[in-house]
Amino acid sequence: MGTMEVFTKDHFIGLQQGKIFVREWSPIADSLNSAIILIHDSLGCVDLWRDFPSKLCNKTDRRVFAYDRLGFGRSGGRFDRLSVNFIAEESEACLATIIDKFQLKSFIIYGHSV
Repeated sequence: MGTMEVFTKDHFIGLQQGKIFVREWSPIADSLNSAIILIHDSLGCVDLWRDFPSKLCNKTDRRVFAYDRLGFGRSGGRFDRLSVNFIAEESEACLATIIDKFQLKSFIIYGHSV
């Protein structure tokens, strides 16, 4: 695959607990490949992925999404009491919302740390 243009768009999506920030990288031409959803480490944010999502989009011809967990980056703060399983619970809520919002039929989850 050669180098192609990558389109970047920022979104704010409402959850019951607040708004999350989501950045989308997509090939300019429509792609039928499964999307990739990136999940940052415990204390990270979208910006810490640096140019990796753009390169990933370019090399795989896939849409790539990354989001800031609540309380991090550009997402809203957390004001609820955290349960022992808060990371898994939050990921489930965020992922379900992202999958629904962008009508993702198939996707790959890519994360690190937690």
